[in-house]
Amino acid sequence: MSLQSERYHDLAGTLRTAFLQALLLALIAILIAAAFNACRPNGLKWLGQGPLPEEYAKGSGTFETINLEDAFSGYTQGTLVFIDARSSTAFRSGHLPGAHNIPPENVSSCIDTLRGATLLGKTPVVYCDGPGCDLSLRVASLLAEHGFPGIQILTAGWEGWYDAGFPIEQGERP
Repeated sequence: MSLQSERYHDLAGTLRTAFLQALLLALIAILIAAAFNACRPNGLKWLGQGPLPEEYAKGSGTFETINLEDAFSGYTQGTLVFIDARSSTAFRSGHLPGAHNIPPENVSSCIDTLRGATLLGKTPVVYCDGPGCDLSLRVASLLAEHGFPGIQILTAGWEGWYDAGFPIEQGERP
């Protein structure tokens, strides 16, 4: 084997080793990032959780949408009752002030509580994680089936409220 051929094989081996080390470091970084993202209450969404259809963003025939500014105004005036459609774990990590945690599977058992709030003239506003989440639409539909009028959906959801720096609460609702 010639000296030039030997150098070529040494260089190829060194490049292969460097490439494998870089690939291993990138894989470790991705795993660490995914673990941290999973632990954050407002972590980034994974593939397949894109925005909802346009008709939802504009409001369906049944539900109006409410933007962040109007939701905050309603919160400060006490004219809204917030309904968090997310899981109890997500709710405990952080939620809008005074929100009721009512995931789709719990709607039937929470009807009386919500009737009391709406009888006081408060408008129900349902939210979930944000524009890529359809839980709020599912809960709003179930509430409408139980005869709740004037339901609104906060399409910006928890993520929008949190990112806007508006007040939040953590833990169970008192």
